[in-house]
Amino acid sequence: MIFTQKTNVTDTLMNIKIDNVPIQKVDQTRFLGVIINDKLLCDDHIKTIRIKISKGLHSSSKPRHCLLSHILVNLYYTLVHPYFDYCNIIWATLTGTSLNNLFLLQKKAMWIITNSSW
Repeated sequence: MIFTQKTNVTDTLMNIKIDNVPIQKVDQTRFLGVIINDKLLCDDHIKTIRIKISKGLHSSSKPRHCLLSHILVNLYYTLVHPYFDYCNIIWATLTGTSLNNLFLLQKKAMWIITNSSW
């Protein structure tokens, strides 16, 4: 992976070999659970987090009318909170619509736990 802000990088730079095996150029990779792309943007990582949080919220929203609030809090801390918490120092200082979408998911989690109207 070549880190750059330019939109096109020539492939001639990627003649890197280890034991005469060429190294394939990639645009993004996963390192310790964090998706890093060649522009050092967190959009792909935040998209993945949103999908995982949405799945956790969906599975805890179905039984929310039959469960007590402390059980819903436990479900939140088990299924949702780890995604907000893990490596958030990388993406938490960003601004924009991606973080706004995460904020809305956080509000949805509180809506599920409190069993209140949106």
